[in-house]
Amino acid sequence: IEEVRTLERMLSEKSKQYYQLQKESNRDTLLSEILALNQAIYEANATHFADVYKICNDQQREELNPFIDNLVGGQKGRKGPRPPKRG
Repeated sequence: IEEVRTLERMLSEKSKQYYQLQKESNRDTLLSEILALNQAIYEANATHFADVYKICNDQQREELNPFIDNLVGGQKGRKGPRPPKRG
């Protein structure tokens, strides 16, 4: 998990650099780095979930896929009503 956090911090920094750059040539290089970081995050997560799956019993395995779907679907965030819109 620490590996993914490190990769996500790197991805965030590269993303900021990407959107702040005006030169197209530098943006191409950053985009390549961003894509590589995304791939590394996906691979680390896939390895982690495969390891978790191996230690689960049958009932836990049935619950694992919906759990992963919620994580990937972005439904893991804050619970409750949304704050009012500004403006």
